[in-house]
Amino acid sequence: MRRRIYLPLMLAAAPGLMALGLVTPASAAGSSNGVANKSANQIVTAATSAVNGAKSFTYGGTTRSNGISTGLKVSLSSSGDGQGTLTSSGQPVKLIKIGDILYVSSTAAFWTKNLGADAGRTLGTKWVAASSTNSDYAGIANLFQAQQITGQFLSTANTTYTKGKTSTVNGQAVIAVVGKSGSTVNTIYVATTGKPYVVSITSPGKNGGTLNFTNYNKPVNPTAPPNPITVPTSTTTTG
Repeated sequence: MRRRIYLPLMLAAAPGLMALGLVTPASAAGSSNGVANKSANQIVTAATSAVNGAKSFTYGGTTRSNGISTGLKVSLSSSGDGQGTLTSSGQPVKLIKIGDILYVSSTAAFWTKNLGADAGRTLGTKWVAASSTNSDYAGIANLFQAQQITGQFLSTANTTYTKGKTSTVNGQAVIAVVGKSGSTVNTIYVATTGKPYVVSITSPGKNGGTLNFTNYNKPVNPTAPPNPITVPTSTTTTG
C-alpha cells in the first residue's frame, strides 16, 4: 500500500493556539517603566516592540479548542531558531528549528492516529527533517517567529483595547489590557518595571486557555538531532 505523508497537516495550527496566557519575567522589583501611564493601544504597541526586540524568550501553556486541550512550550531566538514541544491527545510532538530546517519527532501512536498505520510503522519515534521555507510547513515555522506570535496576540488591527488595572502576576508588577475582536477576548498583562514585556495572556471559554512567557534574553541553542529522515512537502512510503 502506498501512502502520502503530509507532516504539517496536524501540526501547522495546534488547536486553540492563538487564544491564551500566564507567565514569569524577571521580577517585580525595579523602577516603573511608565507603561501604566499610557493608553491601552500605546501599551500594546510598547509590549509588541519589547517582545520583538528580545534576543529570545520562551512561551507556553495550555490551549483549548472545542474541548480538546493542547500543551505547548517553545523557546525561540531572534534568529528564528528554537526548540519546543506540543502535546496533542496525550502524545508529545518534539520540534527543533535551525535555519531553514524543521525537525519533528513524536510517537508511533501519534503518527498512526494522524496519518495512518504506514506512517506509524515508518516514522515511529524517529526525527523527520523538512524545509521550513515550504508553504506546507509555514504553520510550524511560525511558532519560532517572534513577530508571528506578537502579530497574533498584540495586533491593533480590528481589535478594540481597554486599559485595565495594575496588579502582580507571578511576582511581576503588570498592567492589564483587554483586547476584543469579534467574540474573542484576550487579557494581556504587560510588565510595568524593566522592559514592558508581555507577562501573561489569558482567554476564557472553551476555545481559550493560557499562554506563558518567560526567560527573556536567555540563550536558546538548539542542536540538530542525529540521522533524521528527510521528507519533502510530500513523500510516499510503502507499507
